[in-house]
Amino acid sequence: MQLVKCGELYLKSNYVRHQFTERLRTNIVDYYKKCGCDVKVRKINSSVFLIDSEKNFLKFIFGIEKHSNVTVCEKNISSIKNCAEKLAKNWKKKTTFAVFTKRTDKNFKMNSPEVSKYIGSVLYKKGYKVDLKNPKNKIYIEIRDAVYVYTKFEKGLGGLPYGVSGNACSKINSIEDVIACYLMMKRGMRLFYLQGSKKTHVKYLEKFCPQEIKKMIYRNAKRKTLFLVSGSPKISKKEGDLILVYPLVGMKKKEISNLKRKLYF
Repeated sequence: MQLVKCGELYLKSNYVRHQFTERLRTNIVDYYKKCGCDVKVRKINSSVFLIDSEKNFLKFIFGIEKHSNVTVCEKNISSIKNCAEKLAKNWKKKTTFAVFTKRTDKNFKMNSPEVSKYIGSVLYKKGYKVDLKNPKNKIYIEIRDAVYVYTKFEKGLGGLPYGVSGNACSKINSIEDVIACYLMMKRGMRLFYLQGSKKTHVKYLEKFCPQEIKKMIYRNAKRKTLFLVSGSPKISKKEGDLILVYPLVGMKKKEISNLKRKLYF
């Protein structure tokens, strides 16, 4: 089971947040379907999902701030205790630890500090040392509709769900074009590629898309999209009919190089 959390969606109005989270849910299902895997997605609240699948492709999906491999247990302190003990079973002797609890269900009898203190005392009696500043091991407890317990989380791509910010097209010929398209996809734009794009670059960007990136003939571009994404500020007169989006304009060469390394170029 994977617990998925959205980042920026917390800042949106209720209506927009609902629209964006529904798109994210659809994107997750479509991405797993594209990879030939079954997945079950359950919405816990307006910005948290529970994902059930044998494989994990969440690191390639925009809109996810972080995700964790969680153990789900019953909503009572005894079950939480048993779960925490199992997770600590393989720890080294006298290692340091800390317990962090978040209680969104206010009907649960114990509050967050009380749960952390109780679970911490159980593990302390087993010979582990408490270190709240720099622990080698961490246990996270989230009390929601059920109790979710985990020891670490992985950062996602962040940004907005793919497809919530309209359409854009690009002639993807260089690594700079790939980076520019990646940055706009991260802001929720749906991407089309123009004739003359390098297929290898298009295939690379498809790694971050829930569906294939479709080809667009230039004469149709103005009807379907107003934006042309480019890694270079120089464009031909023919392409000048569209609004140029150049996301690298404010970036230094070092920042672009860091992005290249991040994207495995």
